[in-house]
Amino acid sequence: LVLAPDGALAPFGAEGELWIAGPAVAEGYLGRDDLTAERFRPAPDWVGGGRMYRPGDLVRWRADGALDYLGRVDRQVKLRGFRLEPEGIEKQIEAVDGVAHAVVAVDGGGADGGDGAAEPRLLAWVSLDAGADLATVKARVQAVLPAFARPQVVAVEDWPKTPGGKIDLRRLPRPGAASPTPHEAGAVVDDDTRAVMAAFRKVLKARHVGPDQSFFDLGGHSILMLRLIARLEGQMGLRTNVATVAAHPTPRRLAKALRAGKVVLDPSVVVPIQPEGTRAPIYGIHVIGENGSFFRPLAEALGPDQPLFGLSVGQLSDSTPTRIEDTARFYLEQIQKHRPEGPLVLLSVSLGSYVAFELAQQLRAAGRDVRLLGLFDATGPAGRAHKTGLARLGLHARRLRKGGFGYLRGWMVRKTGDLRHKLQLARRRRREARGGEAAPALSIGQFVAANDLARQAYTPAPYAGAITVFRADENVFDSEAARESGLGWKPVSAGPFELVDVPGDHLSILTPPNVTSLAAALEGALERVSQA
Repeated sequence: LVLAPDGALAPFGAEGELWIAGPAVAEGYLGRDDLTAERFRPAPDWVGGGRMYRPGDLVRWRADGALDYLGRVDRQVKLRGFRLEPEGIEKQIEAVDGVAHAVVAVDGGGADGGDGAAEPRLLAWVSLDAGADLATVKARVQAVLPAFARPQVVAVEDWPKTPGGKIDLRRLPRPGAASPTPHEAGAVVDDDTRAVMAAFRKVLKARHVGPDQSFFDLGGHSILMLRLIARLEGQMGLRTNVATVAAHPTPRRLAKALRAGKVVLDPSVVVPIQPEGTRAPIYGIHVIGENGSFFRPLAEALGPDQPLFGLSVGQLSDSTPTRIEDTARFYLEQIQKHRPEGPLVLLSVSLGSYVAFELAQQLRAAGRDVRLLGLFDATGPAGRAHKTGLARLGLHARRLRKGGFGYLRGWMVRKTGDLRHKLQLARRRRREARGGEAAPALSIGQFVAANDLARQAYTPAPYAGAITVFRADENVFDSEAARESGLGWKPVSAGPFELVDVPGDHLSILTPPNVTSLAAALEGALERVSQA
C-alpha cells in the first residue's frame, strides 16, 4: 500500500509512505515491543484486516504499476552494513560541549583517488560555540558515539542555504582535500613509508595522506582495511594482516613494522571477545581475519555476564584444515583445552555453519553438553529454495531500479570472484599433486572457496541436539518452502528445532541496531531450551 499522510491511498504519481499488508506479515519483532509498536499497525478493514508493516520508505506509483523509491521517511541510512539514524547522531553531537548545531549525512563525493567515485562516508558538519576548540570537540564526539557511527567532523561558520531556506548539503565543505601541514611537508619520509602512503591514498580515495595520520582517522574501516592488505601484498610484496594494520595504523609505523617483519600473529585460535561472566560460554565459529569482529556487537548486546569467544583457524597456511570434519576436530581440541567441562553454546554465520553443525556432533559424541546450536541466516544441506520465475525476476528488477548499475556490478563481481578463487584453488591442488614447489599460504578468498567445496562434499548425519535458525527478514528471495524447511536445516534435525525471524539482512542482523533484536531472540531460544 502507498498511503498519504492522512492514511488515505496516495494517487498514482503522488509521494506516499509504503506499508506492507497481507497474511504473510509477521506479528512483530521478538522481544522488542517498542519497535513493534512503531513499525506494525492494524490494517484497514478494506484491506482485509490483520496487521500491516511500515518499512519507512517513501515511494510513488508509476503508470506501469511499479514503484519508484524516493528515500527514507526517517532519514535512516545504511553504511557498510550498519543502519544509522542521522537525526539521532545529530542530537548526540549537539549534546557535546562546544557544539551549537550539527548536521549529519552520508556523503559519497569525497576526494577521489583517481579510479572512480569515492567510498561513501559519514560526515558531521558542526558550528562551534565561541571559544570552542575543534580538536577537543572531535575527541568528545569520538567518545560518545560507537565506532560504527563516528563521523568525520567538519567545522562550518556559515551554513549555505537553498532558495527555500534549507541547509544546502551539496555546498557544505568536504574533508579529505587538505594540504599537508608545515610539519608534514618538512618531514623526512623514506621510500617504504611513501609506498604505504600511496596505498592509503588509493584505498581511502584521499588526495593527501600524511606519514603520521591514522588509517582510521582518515575514514578507514574493516572492509577498506582488507583492500589495503590486498594492495600491500599484491602490488608491493609486503605481507601483512588485519592485526598488524590495527596495531600500526599510520604509514610511518606500518612501514617500519613491515620492514622489520613484525607481523602480528593471532595468539590463539580461541579469540576472547567477552571472556567474563557466569553463564554457559558461547563459541562463535569460524572467525576469519578480524579477531571476531562479527560477534563483538552481539557480545555487547548480550551483556557482561555472557562469555563469548570466537573460534578461528588463525593465520592461514598450507596446514590450515579445510575439510568440514577436520576443521571441526581441530576446534574440538581447542575447546577441550580452553573449557574442558561444562555446558556451552555454538553460534555461526554463513561460512562456518556446516563446521558448527559437525562440531556440535563431535562435542556431543565426546560427552559435552551443547545447549544450543544457533545458525545465523545460514543455508542448510537441504538447500534454501528461492522465489522463482516472474517473482524472482521482479525482485531483481526492483533492486536494479533502486541500486542502479552498482547492484548489477556488485552481483557480477561476487560471481566472478567466487569462480576466480575456485580456479586458483584448483591450479594450486594440481601443482601440489604433481609434486611442484609449495604454493604460498592460502588467501582468504581461496580459503572461502576451499570451504565451499568442502561443504558440497560433506554428508551430515541427523543432529539430536537443539537447533535455532535465525533468518534475516530482509531476505526477500526466500520462498515459503525455504521457511518450511528451516532454510534447509530441518531435514537434518532429529531434536528440537525452530526458525526465528530477526530484523536485518544477511550481515546487518549482527550490527546495531538490529543486533539488539538478535540478542533478545537468542536469549529467548536459550530460555526455551533450558525449560525443555
